[in-house]
Amino acid sequence: MASLAAGPSASFEMSTAIVFVLVLMAGIMVGWRWRAPLTGFAMLAVVAATGLFTQPPLEAIHSVATIVVLPPAPGLLFASLLPTDAPWRQSLSRRRLLGRFRSSPSLSGRPTPL
Repeated sequence: MASLAAGPSASFEMSTAIVFVLVLMAGIMVGWRWRAPLTGFAMLAVVAATGLFTQPPLEAIHSVATIVVLPPAPGLLFASLLPTDAPWRQSLSRRRLLGRFRSSPSLSGRPTPL
């Protein structure tokens, strides 16, 4: 994908790859913070739709979409669709937050529900 973001006229240099990876990581961070898988799909659809504008007068639209919109889109989509925590850990943290267990141990050594 980094070679696609570099474009056909640009040379694929290390700086291009670094910028691409940084923008991809920014998309991942945004996806972890704000879950928006539909936004990620929409961004990819916009890039795909701009593929129609590859003729010389409108070629800049596709180039800008490929360079600006394409790198963060898969990161945002990937991070938005991943679970942040295992389901069993979520239920344990909810119990702790709700205070449903006493701190004194029972005969079995496990906390007892209130």
